[in-house]
Amino acid sequence: TTTGHDHQLLGRIDYKLTNNDAFWFYGLWETHPSQDTLPFTGTNLPGLPEQALRHQHQYSASWTHTFSPTTLNEFRLGYTRFNFAAVSPVNPINPTTYGFTGIIPQNAGSASLPVITTPLMTLGFSSNGPQPRIQNVYQLTDNFSKVWGRHTIKAGITVDRPSIGNPFYNNLGGDFGFNGSGTYSTGNGAVDFLLGYPDTYAQGSGSVVDAKAHEIYAYVQDQWQVRPNLTITYGTGYDIETPWLNNYDHGLIMAAFRPGQQSTVYPTAPAGFVYPGDQGINKYGGMSVKYDLFAPRFGFAWSPGANKNWSVHGGIGLYFNRSEEELVLQTLTNAPFAISSAGAGPACGSVGFANPFTDATGTCSITNPFPFTPFPVGAKNIDFSQFAPIGFGFNTEDPRFTAPRSTNFNLTIERQLDKATILSVGYVGNRGRHEEGAIDLNLAGQAPGINPVGFAANPKCFRSYLRLSNPADCPQTGYNEDPTT
Repeated sequence: TTTGHDHQLLGRIDYKLTNNDAFWFYGLWETHPSQDTLPFTGTNLPGLPEQALRHQHQYSASWTHTFSPTTLNEFRLGYTRFNFAAVSPVNPINPTTYGFTGIIPQNAGSASLPVITTPLMTLGFSSNGPQPRIQNVYQLTDNFSKVWGRHTIKAGITVDRPSIGNPFYNNLGGDFGFNGSGTYSTGNGAVDFLLGYPDTYAQGSGSVVDAKAHEIYAYVQDQWQVRPNLTITYGTGYDIETPWLNNYDHGLIMAAFRPGQQSTVYPTAPAGFVYPGDQGINKYGGMSVKYDLFAPRFGFAWSPGANKNWSVHGGIGLYFNRSEEELVLQTLTNAPFAISSAGAGPACGSVGFANPFTDATGTCSITNPFPFTPFPVGAKNIDFSQFAPIGFGFNTEDPRFTAPRSTNFNLTIERQLDKATILSVGYVGNRGRHEEGAIDLNLAGQAPGINPVGFAANPKCFRSYLRLSNPADCPQTGYNEDPTT
């Protein structure tokens, strides 16, 4: 159940400056807090509600100047701000007050009970929060139009600058799994829960997304009335899409993986884990800005025959789009900027319920890494063993990453049968390329069937998508080159 309220104020002012100049301004203010009985990615039983606070501001201003009856220009500025305090517990709870003596949340003031997943139910607060965010988008647009005989020429440019600030706490209060497969499992996850024998545990320190990007889009097109019954529109767009950049810790969190390369930014990091400032690694984590994103398009409208009962129109165009901010969100857990732990499981073979950093028998334990203290900027002698198993939560982008694109096309044929009836048959399609995909690069060589030695020795396989179902091209690793994606 979701409850909430919404308050909104909006207004617009139109003002004619001169006979040739018109101005308008638009503003929106909105607040929309809500409360959910069930938290995001948490319990499916009521008792631990979450709240979300939303505040939005949006402003636009436009100036239109008429040079002549055939020449017009519009200049527009826009700003949008979205403040979204998401996945926050209505009543914060420190897990230690409920007997989880070994769980120390990174941010105790925003924590709640650990997520407990069993075959019968899920208990505890969210494994993905709190995650407050502030999003700002600045936009500048200019459009110019000129009618010249049978041609209507248009050109314009849009500059966008989105930014997102997002402190994100993953598994803040811990996350237990009762799957019926642990060391001391009965084979039934529900029974294991009653006995207090979890199979798995996960806890994270969380981190910060300080994301920024830029987009510059320009276009020019001509609408040409070739004949009274035939109009052709043609032109091209040009796009510059910078990759999303996480500026947290001076952008060093935009790490990359290059087999065998030793970092000079963090000399104690395992070979292969490299950072902005290392050889070949720029501020985008090895990605680059593409300057060849041209987007041509063509369209026509034709009315064949003398009786004007037929209409045929269609078009095709190439369009680019920006990737979502989710890409830099996935850098949150990159070492050494955050720490994630599976508790005592990897070292001791099981985890305790009250204290997951001790095994189920209480005879084996590890050091609790929480709360985690981020390293100061410029730190060099970092013990990376504390982030083992190396690769746990490590995310990076393919150096060939580019803007997703779509080719859109359509064709429609229409026939007027009588004064009240029109028959229309059309075809609309699109084809996407360079779309995003999540790939398990198996940086630590832990996945079954993957040979880390062969993986590291074959750059072709490193830069390609995982194709375990077709490992012929990279038999030692299971990776297959796919240059079209």
